Amino acid sequence: MSGSPGIFPKIDGNTIYAEDYNNIQSTAEFLLGTGLSDAGYGQVVSSAIVSGQPAPDLITVAQWNSLRNDLLKVRQHQTGVDEGPNLDIPSDSTLITNEFVNQYKTFATTCQVDRLTIAFNQGTEQNLVSPSIRATNWSGTLTQVLTVTFPTGDAARHFFNAGGQIRFSASLVHSLSVSDPSYTKTEKWKDLLNDMATISFGSTGTTYSGTGAAGGYPKTDLGWYSITTTPQTIFIKPAVAGVYAENDYNISVSKDDVSVANGRILTVTIQFRDDDSGDPPILPLPKGAAPGGVDEPVKGTLTSSIKAFVPTGTNVNLPLPPATINNTGFN
Repeated sequence: MSGSPGIFPKIDGNTIYAEDYNNIQSTAEFLLGTGLSDAGYGQVVSSAIVSGQPAPDLITVAQWNSLRNDLLKVRQHQTGVDEGPNLDIPSDSTLITNEFVNQYKTFATTCQVDRLTIAFNQGTEQNLVSPSIRATNWSGTLTQVLTVTFPTGDAARHFFNAGGQIRFSASLVHSLSVSDPSYTKTEKWKDLLNDMATISFGSTGTTYSGTGAAGGYPKTDLGWYSITTTPQTIFIKPAVAGVYAENDYNISVSKDDVSVANGRILTVTIQFRDDDSGDPPILPLPKGAAPGGVDEPVKGTLTSSIKAFVPTGTNVNLPLPPATINNTGFN
């Protein structure tokens, strides 16, 4: 016998031990099953550690195939394509060589490196809560407080580990004529929201698909694993420079417990801040006019949407997390 049990890579002439199988299986189970911290998708694992075999280093074809299936579930969740051709199929006629086990070990290591990755076709975007709508004029600040309550800390880990995201977007639609005093401000808000597109909060950071975010935003280093119990701003999108530059859309987040094992409640505060203090008064004042600036209201129909990208593929399937929203200023 040569080589060491559970130590890779194997070379020609090395004995393939049960510990070598167990080494690879441990990685597969850690990633696909309950896992720990930022590993684990919360799925059923079909393979298992072997011990007490009739011959200590004899692994059955069924056991190798169970391990292969678990590894393929993990990798196909990450890539979205059939990975079967990249992992040899064991059979009664298969000779378990150093090349065979090295291939399995390398495959498992790749899965480990890409554990927080999800392919676009392995999840679905679903409404986390119903869209919030305001169809009347407004100014000042509109606030939404979203609470996402996972059943357990493990459920929260599994959602984000498997590539789950919370996604935010908003739009403003109006039919104002250019002669309406609110036209320009309303147009600026419409452009602000359109330009920011979709903001996505995930396991390790926040991204967005639009343009024009404030400097330093979104916070690509603030995700589920790095936020704290103190609210932190992850995104600000201001209006373009000009008389309405004070206006912005912003998001802050916090969670109930910074412990990876116990944190399960995500709190998100969204604000539409119409902080414009008004246009300068016309001077000299026309007869009968009041002094001071003019602060036009925002008009049209404002819609705020909050969705979740949920892992729902055939390899990893998780439920939509429960969520509630408390609106201030929406209809």
